[in-house]
Order: sequence, then C-alpha cells, then structure tokens
Amino acid sequence: MQPMFTVLIAYCKLGEKIDKFELLILGICTVLLIVMVWSGHVASDEPIDADEIFFYFLLFGMVVSSAAGTVAVRMMKKFDETVILWYTQWVGLISTFWIPLTFGRGYSIFKEFTWMDWSLLAATSLSNLVRNAFKIKAYQFQSSAKLQILTPIQTLITVLGNILIFHQKQDTTQWVCLGLIFFCYFLQGIYVLKC
Repeated sequence: MQPMFTVLIAYCKLGEKIDKFELLILGICTVLLIVMVWSGHVASDEPIDADEIFFYFLLFGMVVSSAAGTVAVRMMKKFDETVILWYTQWVGLISTFWIPLTFGRGYSIFKEFTWMDWSLLAATSLSNLVRNAFKIKAYQFQSSAKLQILTPIQTLITVLGNILIFHQKQDTTQWVCLGLIFFCYFLQGIYVLKC
C-alpha cells in the first residue's frame, strides 16, 4: 500500500505530476493487497482481538509514515545518503523499541536464537541497510511517484521470503490477487515505456 500513499503525498507536498493511468493501477493494486491480507486472515479462522486491531493500526501507520519518509528523502537532495540513513535507522529503532514491551512479550526471545537465527537477522539487517541506501540515492535523482513502478520487486521478495523462510501458505485468492498485481504493474511498465 505504500506506493499509493507515496504518490498522494508527493502530489500534495511536492506538486509532482501524476498520470491518471498510473494512479488507477496503484489504486487497483492497493485494493488487491487489502483483499490478500483479508483473505489470509479469514483462512486462519482466528477471531479478531484488540491486539490484532492495534497491530493493524500500527502497520497502517508504518505504511503512511514510510511513504512520508520517502517524500521527505526526495526533499533532502543535498544531504548525503549515509547521514539520512543514520538518522532514519535510529528513529526507526527508538520508535519501535516499545512495541514488544506493550504486548507483554519483552525481548526474551533473543535468548532462544541459534547461530542460524542470528545469521539470518544480520543478513536481513545488512540487506535492509543496503536497500535503503540505494533507495535514498535513487530518490535524490528521480521523482517519488515515478520510482513506485519498482514496487513489484519488493512485493515479490516479501512473498518469496514468507513462503521459503516462514513456510507461509497462500490460498487461491492470494495467488490470484498476486498475479493480478504483477499483471497491473506489467501494464504500467509498458505504459511508462511508451510515454
């Protein structure tokens, strides 16, 4: 859902031009993503409790704040990407530190980590830093709205990670929605190349 919010904030804050076709594609993909998440929840047959509502609220807030951060990076062209990365990582760490404590789980899970868990955590953190560094550099040279066409790559990596690492099963609705999302982005890519 982040691309939709990024495009809308970029339009409001930076006055970036947004093509109606691209906005339509982003809207369709946002709806499909909501259907995917809801389908996964319905398939689990678990009742929605207060913790889950709070968690969805946090996820929504994270999406909006991440989109706003993307536009903010675009506004800071003169800053070095390492400076931006340093502050954004610390802000992210400090602002999310309290979440496990709120749910009463604490940080005791780290005592159960094996060397494989620590290796995976280190690799994930390193790849996240590298991804953010390149992302910051890209936004310094290109408009926020135009770079949203790269979103399918991140979606694909997330889905593959969920399947291969966490063994998360996808139902038919989720596979159909995922296929439609990539088809929409394929159409958008052709449209951008022709314009």
